[in-house]
Amino acid sequence: TSTWQIQNWKKSSPLCMRLIANIRAFATTFRVSFRASLESKMSIFFSFINTIVVTLILFGIFQVAFAHTGSIRGLTFSAAMWSLQMYALWWGIGIRNVYGDIANSIQDGSIETRLVRPQHFLAYISAFRLGKQMNLFVLQIIVNSILLLALVGLPPVHPTFTWLISTGVLFLCGM
Repeated sequence: TSTWQIQNWKKSSPLCMRLIANIRAFATTFRVSFRASLESKMSIFFSFINTIVVTLILFGIFQVAFAHTGSIRGLTFSAAMWSLQMYALWWGIGIRNVYGDIANSIQDGSIETRLVRPQHFLAYISAFRLGKQMNLFVLQIIVNSILLLALVGLPPVHPTFTWLISTGVLFLCGM
């Protein structure tokens, strides 16, 4: 009876049907922009190299900064490096560029055709941006995690680090 109730609820609720249609549309937008971002193999390769170089440079800088003291105001070297990793991940998602995308849509006039669609414009732009940046996000997770595990060890349980993780999870769930 529970399957029948769920199917009956879907049919009787226009809000639910509209929500399902919007989720499908945003998932399609995400998939299309993700596939388009994967076509540039050189961009992915240079992002891979850039991630390694930047992580190693920051490792060297922080190693010098933490060489004379074990911690700076209670922040250890390991916590600082893993916190930088988390900042880079949230920054790499690319949501900060959503308003630039909206400004570009206004300048080139394409916002008029997008606003006519029965989709939430900001959610559409966000899904497009997330799909476009997902390869960089996954690349940073893999490369930086391996590098930091080799260089500084496991991430510490530190208030800064756990705050970054919880903030990121809440941000992604809120979208």
